[in-house]
Amino acid sequence: MKKIYIFIMRAIIGGAFGVVLIRAFYPDKNIFYAAGLGIFMVMLAYLLEYLRMNRNKTD
Repeated sequence: MKKIYIFIMRAIIGGAFGVVLIRAFYPDKNIFYAAGLGIFMVMLAYLLEYLRMNRNKTD
C-alpha cells in the first residue's frame, strides 16, 4: 500500500478518535483540542512504527 494512503487513513482515524475521546471525557472543550489529540495520535502511530521497524532490523 502506498505511504500516502496509509497517512490519509491514519489521519482520518486519528481525527475521528480524537473527536470521540474529547467529546466523551471533556465535552466542554472546543474542536482544537480534538484536532490536537488526533495529530498526537498520528505522530504516536508513526513513532511506534519507526521503533518497531528498527527493532526488527537489529534482530
